[in-house]
Amino acid sequence: MSPQKYRSIEQGGSYVDIDEKELPYKHIRVLGKGNSGFVEEVQDRSTGAVYARKHIPIVRYKREDLEKVFRNELKTIQGLEIHHHFVKVYATYVTPENFGLVLQPVASGGDLHKFLVAFWGIVDSTRETGRPDDRLVIMRAVLRRAFGCLAVGLAFMHQRRIRHRDIKPGNILIHNGEVIYTDFGYSFDFSGFDGSTTEGIPKAFTRRYSSPEIVEEEPRNRKSDVFSLGCVFLELLSALAQDRSLEATENVRFSAEMDMLHQRLATVNVDSIPDSLIDTIMCMTRREPSKRLCAVHSAEIILQMPEFYCSVCIESPLARWNEKLKGDGCESLSDESIGDYVWV
Repeated sequence: MSPQKYRSIEQGGSYVDIDEKELPYKHIRVLGKGNSGFVEEVQDRSTGAVYARKHIPIVRYKREDLEKVFRNELKTIQGLEIHHHFVKVYATYVTPENFGLVLQPVASGGDLHKFLVAFWGIVDSTRETGRPDDRLVIMRAVLRRAFGCLAVGLAFMHQRRIRHRDIKPGNILIHNGEVIYTDFGYSFDFSGFDGSTTEGIPKAFTRRYSSPEIVEEEPRNRKSDVFSLGCVFLELLSALAQDRSLEATENVRFSAEMDMLHQRLATVNVDSIPDSLIDTIMCMTRREPSKRLCAVHSAEIILQMPEFYCSVCIESPLARWNEKLKGDGCESLSDESIGDYVWV
């Protein structure tokens, strides 16, 4: 019996009507499941290189819709991958059974949700034993940098006229201590439109991190992404402060408890966390979209906080991006009194 011959998959290649058996990839482990498909770690049998592969199973009566999701994710990633906080496409293929995206990197630290679960597990262990754990020092540094890097990444995304539409810890990877946005299957490229506002019933979203206007099926725009990122920031803040009361109750929407969370934030005092970061999170998670900070202004404020960004993000051309984002109507922190702030 002759050995199986595999197709050579080259970087940047797009392979159509390829037989599934010709693919050189060996399954290593499941990494997760997105809105449109599942992601696994695979190894190229020919080169030994490892990748994250996203499979979108082709259901015959949904093929046209699934292909739109596949093409949308491919186009979106290709438009963002020049930035270091976004996943990159290595190659794509279409078989009779699947649409496939071969992605890089395979995140060394998993996704942010798993990272936070591991962080809290170590915190709980140290509380029980009374012994410090050096891993927390490294993990806290990762969480601190994540604020600025995620804010800059969102600002970059928005000035490229793209809404993610499902920002959550599970869609943020941790690789070599840095954060990376992923899962753009239902993102919205509004390059050919006057603005980023959409209406109707949302196609895919995660209720826990969704803004009030999405849950209530009202018009939404880039500010919905800002709200979702603000919810992620609350989970990061909760971990750094080691205070779970600063995030929403498990399995409950952040927007349903945001009034209570803002009241707690107004009185929180943690030495290692700047007050301006807490103020920024509160302004990102306001109920009214027009009153929220935009992504660029959020990034501008956080980049003034040492240790809350990476060495590359500090060089971001925020002023130029801001020119592209004018019209968002967000308010500057300097124009208001946070002390008198209410959840409106």
